[in-house]
Amino acid sequence: MGKKPERTIVVLSLSIFFWLNHLLPPPLPAAPRAQGDAFSAVDTAPGAVEKAGAAKRQGKQAKKKPSVVLIMAGVVVLGMTAGALIIFVFKNRYDINGTWQFTWDYPGGTYSGAGTVTFSGSLRSGDLSADWGSGEEAMQGFGTFTAEKKELSFEITWDESTIVTHQGKFLDVDTIAGTLTTNDGVPGNWSATRIE
Repeated sequence: MGKKPERTIVVLSLSIFFWLNHLLPPPLPAAPRAQGDAFSAVDTAPGAVEKAGAAKRQGKQAKKKPSVVLIMAGVVVLGMTAGALIIFVFKNRYDINGTWQFTWDYPGGTYSGAGTVTFSGSLRSGDLSADWGSGEEAMQGFGTFTAEKKELSFEITWDESTIVTHQGKFLDVDTIAGTLTTNDGVPGNWSATRIE
């Protein structure tokens, strides 16, 4: 699986964070120191205690604002990142496209790693090409596939006479397996691992 979606998510998250950080107000300048004896000024000026208390509360509120904005920005960035990751992981996780090494298990014998199948199309449907064996026994096949989340089905036509219908599912992102039936009624099982 490619890493482009993951890189896009990281770049997007960092861009949003720095953009929001740019919008934050600059740090408040320090309040000028009062001239003379601060204690005597508080004691003598009418209402000085109340004014000093109000100023102190306003200063605390002003100092808290950047922190609140930073927290909100962080929550937004984390939320968008989590949402993008969820979409990427759960919607686009199971992608059949690529080349797979197949093992076919028939009543007459098991053909381990005997062929490859290459799927090409969208996440839900497309075409396939298959190769089996080598030398004089080599065969090529073709067909189509459909997929829905973890479930998938496809048909391979070998030498325009034998059609094998496969049903199966993803065991993980790089492993698939299931059952098969030939057009003359022979059952079997199959499994495959991604090689490209």
